[in-house]
Amino acid sequence: VEAIGSGEYNSGAETISGRKMSEAHREMATALLDSTFAQFVAGIAEGRGLDEQFVRDAIDLAPVTPEELEGLGLVDGVANFDEATAKLGEGPLIQSEEYAAVDPESVGFDPVARFALVYGSGTVVMGKGTTSPTGGLLLTSDGVSEALEEAAKDPEIRAIIFRVDSPGGSPLASDIIWRAAEHARRHGKPLIASVSNYAASGGYYVLSGADAVVAPAGSLVGSIGVFVMRPVIAGLLEKLDIGVESMTRGSHAGILLSSQPLDDAGRERLLEEITALYDLFVTRVAEGRGLDAEQVHEIGRGRVWTGKQAASNGLVDELG
Repeated sequence: VEAIGSGEYNSGAETISGRKMSEAHREMATALLDSTFAQFVAGIAEGRGLDEQFVRDAIDLAPVTPEELEGLGLVDGVANFDEATAKLGEGPLIQSEEYAAVDPESVGFDPVARFALVYGSGTVVMGKGTTSPTGGLLLTSDGVSEALEEAAKDPEIRAIIFRVDSPGGSPLASDIIWRAAEHARRHGKPLIASVSNYAASGGYYVLSGADAVVAPAGSLVGSIGVFVMRPVIAGLLEKLDIGVESMTRGSHAGILLSSQPLDDAGRERLLEEITALYDLFVTRVAEGRGLDAEQVHEIGRGRVWTGKQAASNGLVDELG
């Protein structure tokens, strides 16, 4: 597999085309791991009223028994589920279906202040629908764009929450969804982007123009970059004693052939296309986030950040 990308941190391509971590990938992975671990330790320390160094020392003891966890103060007791629920008293145990069936007005929600919740989950692709033939979630250009436009035109909708959980995908599909989000904002309705587990690459592109971006501290955000992976099966064909000859028209038609590696001219032309897409991505983010293009490039180049890191570099407005 040949991989051509717009930044040294594009580890998505590297995991397939490479044999080991590059120094840039290792730098990024180390920063992500350090940030995530620090949040993990701080969260436990705050929740249990413990010193952070004590929590780190406790982690180093793992694996431990439930009784040892209790002794360390990491749990309040050891019990089976029925024993734990019995200690809650005589109050009813509410099932999720019952909770979901509660009328919002009955608990004080104002029915006038309505908002639309638009989901963008899965790989970004062209077309409609929400799932692939294998059952995987898809963030489709037509499906999500139509949902955003419907919400924008509905006079009863006061604001739009765009809930994104995506690793990215098609640049064209991402730009179509970004444009639909811009149209929704032009209707005068606030567009709030809410990150779930991750909004990376095209997953960040689609929300980059939102009025505000909210993300959990431990989510993965950014990966502002573009890469192309191109299969090269010349060695396999030779091993199987299969001969292939190709006839083309056009100086760079060979880019589409997987039976041979790219020549220098084809590689240069493909890199130009990728650079143009990357520059557009940087422009979208810069305009949407109120940053200079150079600032975006510095935190871009395919690099992934935790939500906490992204809140410090301007990619996220608020943690939550």
